[in-house]
Amino acid sequence: MKKLASMIVVFFLMFAPVHAANAGVIQTSTKATIVTSTSPKCVKLCLVKVNGKYTLVYKRVACPSTKPLPTPAPVPTPVPTPTPVPTPAPEPVPTPNPEPAPTPTPVPVPSPEPGPDAAALAMQTEMLGYINAERAKVNAAPLTLDTKLSNGAYLKSKDMAVNGYFDHTSPTYGSPFDMMKGLGITYRMAGENIAKNISVKGAHDAFMNSAGHKANILNTGYSKIGLGFYKSGSYLYVTQWFTN
Repeated sequence: MKKLASMIVVFFLMFAPVHAANAGVIQTSTKATIVTSTSPKCVKLCLVKVNGKYTLVYKRVACPSTKPLPTPAPVPTPVPTPTPVPTPAPEPVPTPNPEPAPTPTPVPVPSPEPGPDAAALAMQTEMLGYINAERAKVNAAPLTLDTKLSNGAYLKSKDMAVNGYFDHTSPTYGSPFDMMKGLGITYRMAGENIAKNISVKGAHDAFMNSAGHKANILNTGYSKIGLGFYKSGSYLYVTQWFTN
């Protein structure tokens, strides 16, 4: 039993590794051999029968690898790329169409008529004679016949006859004062008489029988007069323009 126990111990020792650092002695037989090493070596005890006797010997073996296991490189956690949220396009705002500005209706500027013919000159001379005779009765200076005033007075008589109205305000030219300004006539005071009659004498008498018309004819503030006549059918349209 003792021999068996010794063999168990021996066999246990046979497989017990012994670590020798930098050097170790291995006995392979009855001779000793010194082995020098610069790297770690491992030895183990072996039970060897030599000359009929069991002898413990050291046997050099390779050490198990002591290199540390490589540390796995960290796997970077992928950063999720945010999905871009599309920005909604703004709804186009319709541009309102501007309302066109109304085009003002131009006021026609009266064009001066050519000089009066012989018949018109005769009527002007007749009417001016009646007027200055009445002014002489009240010691008022005679009026001078003015060409620009006479051309404007003629346009007014024609406008009344053609457009079928009888009034101081023309649907074409406006008031007589607007009409004078349109013709470039300047004044400090002005007046107008109009008549619709069958003759020059009949028109003059009608003026003198009306207080307002008579006052214009005899007004000492006036110095110039324009006389315009236009015949339409059996009627004679007469216009008198007065300025200072």
